[in-house]
Amino acid sequence: MQETSRFFSVLDALEKILGALSRLVEKISDAVVILCGFVIIATLALAVLTRYTALASFLWTDEVARYSMIWMAFLGASSALKKGEFLAFDLLVSKIRGRAQAYAGLAITICCLVFLGIFLHCGLEALPITWIQKSSALGLPMFYPALGIIVGCAFMGVHLLLKLAVETRQLFFQNTGSR
Repeated sequence: MQETSRFFSVLDALEKILGALSRLVEKISDAVVILCGFVIIATLALAVLTRYTALASFLWTDEVARYSMIWMAFLGASSALKKGEFLAFDLLVSKIRGRAQAYAGLAITICCLVFLGIFLHCGLEALPITWIQKSSALGLPMFYPALGIIVGCAFMGVHLLLKLAVETRQLFFQNTGSR
């Protein structure tokens, strides 16, 4: 009985830590997405303005907009996942009822975590190469745009770990009477 109580207190602490980390990551994501949106609008407006008024354009504006879009897409995906607004194909899962639907949700969360783990592993392996590659206009190491992908996936991983902890507790320990 005491071991069960200790297990639940560890599970609660893990959920609290993951919850706090998830909220922090969401706030960071939202702020960076807004900043990237402004950067994209400003650089593209500058590019259009200079192209049609000065009949010349800055070479770097397209790169800055493109790399901001990468950061915006992956951090935005992280935020959308946290808010439950991420793309989901739930046609089959929505037809299932009761505990079977909860098991299906848990399986989907685990599959997403496995995919993110593989994606992060491959991305981290490729990251050193991106220091060597330089962008054409700015001469910026491609590390910085690639880092947006890694950070976005890591943030998604935090949200999914929290979701996994909550779903596991709800599915296996909700009605045990020990809480």
